[in-house]
Amino acid sequence: MVVKKPFVRRQLAAAALNQAFIEEAPVVIVVCANQVMSESGCGSPRQDALLYSRHNGSDSKHSPTAYAIGLGTCWVGEFREEEVKKAIGLPNGVGPFAIISIGHAAANSSKKRPRRLLKEITHDEEF
Repeated sequence: MVVKKPFVRRQLAAAALNQAFIEEAPVVIVVCANQVMSESGCGSPRQDALLYSRHNGSDSKHSPTAYAIGLGTCWVGEFREEEVKKAIGLPNGVGPFAIISIGHAAANSSKKRPRRLLKEITHDEEF
């Protein structure tokens, strides 16, 4: 769900524990899992369909394209689900699992955060 309306972005920011940058971003994407659609497509039990729908949705949650054109994104996974559903009018069987703000970085956040080495965030064979 692409959200541009300021009053809806304000509701999403409130639902995401008052993270103001969500309201300030010109565009916000709410990535949703459509469990009903996944159940009909995968023929799996309900729990598998929920997992499958989240995997489908997760493909869209990071946007290298945004970075390529000079925009920044922020993935938000902590929010009050029912408030988000109400703000964007989601039907039963469809649930949000990520909010992504897209816009230009604030002037005071121009410093790039250091990235961890791959070996610091991956595990081979066991944890």
